[in-house]
Amino acid sequence: MSNAPVVGNLTQLVFCNPVVFPQEVTRILDMRPSFAERIEPQLSSTTSPLGTWKLQLTTLNTNDSVEAQVDAWISLLEPKASAFDQLKEKGYRPYLDCRADKDSLSICIEPEALIKLGRLNIALSLWVYEQE
Repeated sequence: MSNAPVVGNLTQLVFCNPVVFPQEVTRILDMRPSFAERIEPQLSSTTSPLGTWKLQLTTLNTNDSVEAQVDAWISLLEPKASAFDQLKEKGYRPYLDCRADKDSLSICIEPEALIKLGRLNIALSLWVYEQE
């Protein structure tokens, strides 16, 4: 599992929380992440544990709009609805991490897409930048 940075405006599916155990997410979704790690606190530290599981799709085009990428994610993830239900029962809260191009200050996700993400228990995180 690599520590691949986000390239361009490519979206990624992310699980990041103290309750995230990357091997469990991988097993339940039957998908191999692009990046995964579990940080356990030292016995003397007050730091909380943190688990991270991220998936970037190499089949997506970084020039596609965020809206088109969200639609592609939905098509990929809808068949795994029961896996997402199982993850929700275990306390997992995934989100799609979407980064718009620096030249784009407008993103419009259609209601149907939002409903589908909601059924999968996936939140939507949008990064919008100021124009330079």
